[in-house]
Amino acid sequence: MCYGFYNSCVYFFLVEYFFVIFFADMRGSGGSSAGRGRGRDTVQGRGRGRGDPEQDAPEDSDPGAEQQVLAARPAPRRAARQPQPQGQPPATDETGRVRVTPDAAREKLLDSRNDSGTASRAILPIFRSRWFAEGSSWKKITAEHKGFYFEEFKKGFCWDPTYPEDLIRGVFYRHAGNRYKDTLHNMKPDKKEGSVSADTWASWKRDWDTAEAKKKSDIARANRMSEPSGAGTGPVRHTAGSRSATRHKTVMTEELGREPTLAELHVRLHLTKADRTVFVDKRSKDKNVSLF
Repeated sequence: MCYGFYNSCVYFFLVEYFFVIFFADMRGSGGSSAGRGRGRDTVQGRGRGRGDPEQDAPEDSDPGAEQQVLAARPAPRRAARQPQPQGQPPATDETGRVRVTPDAAREKLLDSRNDSGTASRAILPIFRSRWFAEGSSWKKITAEHKGFYFEEFKKGFCWDPTYPEDLIRGVFYRHAGNRYKDTLHNMKPDKKEGSVSADTWASWKRDWDTAEAKKKSDIARANRMSEPSGAGTGPVRHTAGSRSATRHKTVMTEELGREPTLAELHVRLHLTKADRTVFVDKRSKDKNVSLF
């Protein structure tokens, strides 16, 4: 009896063993591609622990809490964004607020068309609604006043709840900071906008007239006029206007029916407006030759 029971156990063990071997072989080498394994030689396999190589790696701008968020949620792939038809309005929520997402560099907020202009155009009216005497530069604006600008921004914009508000706030501050800097640059030294009160303007002028502020201004001016490609090549210039290079790329994709090449985008951004066959400077012309 014991001998028969032993033989039965051996029999079932062998059957199970060959059953496992047979189906493992079928998965690894037989059948359709959909039924194959995910080893290194398969299309679907990605290798142990490597993740998706086509997915952009998260670009962390803050080593604190933001780093944990970005590690769990990589930046959206720009290539996956399909441009909407020309003239199509950006996506909104049920209340009419425009949906935005951070760009890969965490510097700007993009709408559903991958365009940062929607947020940029909305920021300036927010500034104009309330200027602060401490605001002779973005760095001097208090956290409370920056928070006021963000709360005003939230009235017209929203985002996917998987993005924490602190993350969006940080991107907004960087986006708004660049917009603020450009706005004040256009007002200096004596082009005050009507939305700026006389007292606020006087406070700004006092800050701008200090020796430290003038020194920083001279350094920034020298940097803008530098010639990175060598003497005689001129400073870095373009004719893109206020529209970002990303938005130009989206518009060209709509026009061409495909994504433009790097050379095509370079030509678009560096030809003079008066003559679209002439480059704006020698540097951009030389760069164009190297791209082809």
